[in-house]
Amino acid sequence: MKTAKYTNKDTLKYRLKQINIPNELSDESFKYLNQINFSEKELAEWQFCFGDFRKKDLSKITTLQNKCFDTETQFSIEQQLRLEPEKLIELGKRRGLGIDKLKELGFNGNGIRIAIIDGFFSLEHKEFDNSNILFDDSNIQDYIINIDEQNILLPAKEMKKSQNFHGLTVASLLCGKNIGIAPNSTCHYFACNDITEKFQSDRISALEKIIKYNDENPEDKIQIISMSSGLTNGKLGEDKEIDLLRDKYHNRLKEQGCILLDINESMMQRYTQGCIKDIYGNIDDIENYFLSFASDDSTIFTEYQKYLRNTEKNVESTNTLTLEEFKKDYINKINTTYKEKLIIPSGKITIPEVETKSGYRYEGNATSLSWTVPIIAGYMAMCKQIDKDLTEDDIYNYFRTSQSITENGLKIINLPQSLLQIARNKLKQEPNNEEVNKYLKLLETNFPEIKQSFSKELKTLTVPKDELHIPSDTQTEISNNISKENELIC
Repeated sequence: MKTAKYTNKDTLKYRLKQINIPNELSDESFKYLNQINFSEKELAEWQFCFGDFRKKDLSKITTLQNKCFDTETQFSIEQQLRLEPEKLIELGKRRGLGIDKLKELGFNGNGIRIAIIDGFFSLEHKEFDNSNILFDDSNIQDYIINIDEQNILLPAKEMKKSQNFHGLTVASLLCGKNIGIAPNSTCHYFACNDITEKFQSDRISALEKIIKYNDENPEDKIQIISMSSGLTNGKLGEDKEIDLLRDKYHNRLKEQGCILLDINESMMQRYTQGCIKDIYGNIDDIENYFLSFASDDSTIFTEYQKYLRNTEKNVESTNTLTLEEFKKDYINKINTTYKEKLIIPSGKITIPEVETKSGYRYEGNATSLSWTVPIIAGYMAMCKQIDKDLTEDDIYNYFRTSQSITENGLKIINLPQSLLQIARNKLKQEPNNEEVNKYLKLLETNFPEIKQSFSKELKTLTVPKDELHIPSDTQTEISNNISKENELIC
């Protein structure tokens, strides 16, 4: 039996350095990924990462805020002065909508145990220096895979040489010391094999370990689990056996008072990913955010190609939309479809660069619902600092009754307002709770615009009863259902 070995040629850095980069690049070069300009898929996806662009003509690149690059990217002095990559790296580490201020005030997950289930990565990156991460890689074991009817052994020690970009990203977004939402939480990280047929059983094994831990430590249990992949990958109903398995673990954890956040139908009905319009602008301004789907030119172009193919098949079709006409129509439909979901910003951010110990990557062209899972987990950790007894539905109720609404009707998370409501209601239950009273005073003093139940900038909404139940002790007047159609300019 052959044994696989991990070499430098298997690294992302090596692969990207082999790409033949065009001598001239423009904003259009990256607009539709590899669909138009590039034959090299990885150049289209990773763009400037790990590349040497010092001798390339970038005069037609107007900005890097919608691009992907890292601290390993080599730019000329002129390119650095004009495009400001170092500044963007730092700007991308910020978290808007009041999140950074909340962290400064001590809302950082302190005292909350959380767990992450994702791919293997190394904790050597400086983002995790002195972090409270308890790393469990016991699921990474020798594995046999069949390729072309030949069994090949994948030794655990070789698999641990490969760094999982997704695991590194979600861990940093939740508990990274610089960019994490809840850096002071205690995080149990369960690393899983990045192999499809193995990953499912590894996740189940991790969930069993968490359940066992909580049974043995009821007073210091893991309260929130971030598992971006999900047991069903968001496709409930397609596999009844898996659906039952997922429900089994959700219910068992719920009985323990533990929230399991994973990509599933319920999650996708409630939340969607958003992005900053202008990272140089005010990141606390709700009008500076939009739906990520509506700005993804690659997706729009792919859908446009499908539209053209269908148009060709339809002999009765007479008018064919141009790409720009299709894009406008597509954005309107996306906004209509997603406008009732709660937007969680997860785009135009800086994250640790994989295969480095101190490098960072600015992601200006990508966002993902799987990235919102650790971010939401971080928000929930902040909420549980005030009230550890809150359930997932309780917290979601607070999110929805305190949300901000943009001029074109998009719903945006307003975490300071949520925390204020939680603190007030907790004090109704426990008037002499000094710690909660301290939190309330911090919120009212540092966020004067939310001191009232709702600021003048906030509108409330009516949520269908089957989607949202508001407990009697947390009810707030809900009105002004926003039904106005909205149009997003990208």
